Amino acid sequence: MKSRKLWAGLSVIMLVFTVVFGLILTSCDEPIAEDDILGDWYKNLSDSKPSFTFVEGSKVTVGSETFTYASAGGSNYEFKTQSGGTRGRASLKLTPPDNKELTVGIGGPIPNGKYYKQGYGGSTGDTVEAPVASPAGGIYTETQTVTLTCKTTGVKIYYTTNGSFATPDSDEYSTPITISADTTLMAVAVKSGAFSSDLVENYTITSGTTKTVTTNTNAGDGSLRDALDKADDGDKIIFNAPMTIDLTACLVIRKSVIIEGKGVVLQRNNAGWTDNNGSLLQVNENKTVNISGIHFKEGKEIKFGYGGAIYNVGTLSLESCIFSGNNAVFGGAIFSSSQSISTTLKGCTFYNNSATSSGGAIYVNGGSLYLTGNIFYQNTAPEWKVVDYGSAAKKYTRGYNVVDVADGPGKTQCGWEFHEKDKLLSTISGISGAPFNTTTFVPQAALKNFITTPLDGFPTKDFNGADRSSGVPGAVNAAN
Repeated sequence: MKSRKLWAGLSVIMLVFTVVFGLILTSCDEPIAEDDILGDWYKNLSDSKPSFTFVEGSKVTVGSETFTYASAGGSNYEFKTQSGGTRGRASLKLTPPDNKELTVGIGGPIPNGKYYKQGYGGSTGDTVEAPVASPAGGIYTETQTVTLTCKTTGVKIYYTTNGSFATPDSDEYSTPITISADTTLMAVAVKSGAFSSDLVENYTITSGTTKTVTTNTNAGDGSLRDALDKADDGDKIIFNAPMTIDLTACLVIRKSVIIEGKGVVLQRNNAGWTDNNGSLLQVNENKTVNISGIHFKEGKEIKFGYGGAIYNVGTLSLESCIFSGNNAVFGGAIFSSSQSISTTLKGCTFYNNSATSSGGAIYVNGGSLYLTGNIFYQNTAPEWKVVDYGSAAKKYTRGYNVVDVADGPGKTQCGWEFHEKDKLLSTISGISGAPFNTTTFVPQAALKNFITTPLDGFPTKDFNGADRSSGVPGAVNAAN
C-alpha cells in the first residue's frame, strides 16, 4: 500500500496536455475564434485513438483538419485552427517536446465557446445536462434493465456498451438496455449540436455469496478484516448487529464486493495505530466496491498524505455513509487516485474533515466524481477547496447537495459548479447553526422535504438501514 501511495503522489506531476475543440455550426450564434482554443496540462486520456499525422513545423492533421501548436509559456501549448469545419477532442502529449504523441477522442463535437482544460467558460450553444442511468453502475447479482433519462428536454441520447465514448454514430437510446455481464456503459445527450458531458457507469454482474461479520475486533475469525481477506469477487459483506470497530491498520479491499453496514462505525484506534501511515480503508485498482451505512471516523493519513478515511484506486460507490473528523494532506475524508474510474457519493454526510493541503472533504485526482444529495459542513483545507480535484478528473453534481460554503474555484469554496438544485445552507429557510445534530447526525427538520421529487438511483435506506421516508439529504433520515 505504501508503494502504491508513493506512486500516486508521483503521478500527480505527470505531464499530459489536453485541448478541447469546438464545433462550428450554422445554428450557433457566433464562430469560435482561433485564440479561444487553449491547452493545459493534465494527467491522462483514455479516449479512443483515430489516425493522425504530424506535418512540417509544429502542425498536425486530424482527418481533413490541420492545427498548429506553439509554446504559450512554461509547459503550456496553444493550438490554433487553420480552417473551419468539424473539430473533435484532442490532446498532445510532449514528454519531452520532441517526442510527440497525439491522441484524439471521437466523443463528438461540442458547442462553440471558450474551452480550456476539461471544462469550459461560457458557451454560445445550448447547455445540455448529462444523461442519468437507473439503476446506476455497481455490483449486481442478476441481470439489470437500465433506463437512460436526461433533465434537458428535446435531446437525443446515444450510448455504447463496449467502453468507447458515445457519439451520434452510436446506438440511439429508445428502450431500456439489458445488461447481463460486466459492462461499461457510456452515453451522451445531444441537442441542436450541443453535447452534454459523458455518462460513464460500470456494471459488475456476479453470483457471489454473503459473509457475515460477527465481531468488532480488529482482526481474527468473524472480523471485517477476515471477511475481506476471504472474499471473492461479487460477495456481499453484512454485519450481525451495529458495531464500532477500532482499527489498528488499514483495511485493504482486494475484491469487488458489496458492504452493507447499517450503522457500523469504523474508527482509528490511536493506541494501537502507532504511526501516521494508513487510511482506514483502501480500495485496490480494478475493483468495484459499493459501501452503504458506515461511519468513517477520525481516520488519519499524514505520512503519505492521501485520504484520511478512504484511499480509492478502483470504482467506488458510497451511499448513506458518514465521514467525520478525518484528516490527511490531500482529501481529508476521501482521496481517489489517478487510476480510479469513478467515485459516486449519494446521500452521505461530511462533517469536520480536514486536509493540511487540499480537499478538506474529498480530493479526486482522476476518473469521475458524482455527487447527489450529500451534506458538507465545516470541512476545511488551508490551500484549496472543500472538494478539490486534479485536472484529469471530471466532476458532476446530480443535484440536492447542501454545503456551507459557496460554489466556485476559490480556496475556501466548495470546488464544484452548483446544479440548479444544490443549495447553500444560508439559502435554506429555517436552517440556523449546524444542519444536523453533530452527535447523532439527524438533520434539522427544515431539511426534511429538501428533495422534492424521487431521484433515480438515490439510496432508499438511511445510515441505520431504515427506509428513507422523507426528502432529506445526507446519511440519516430526519424521521429517525
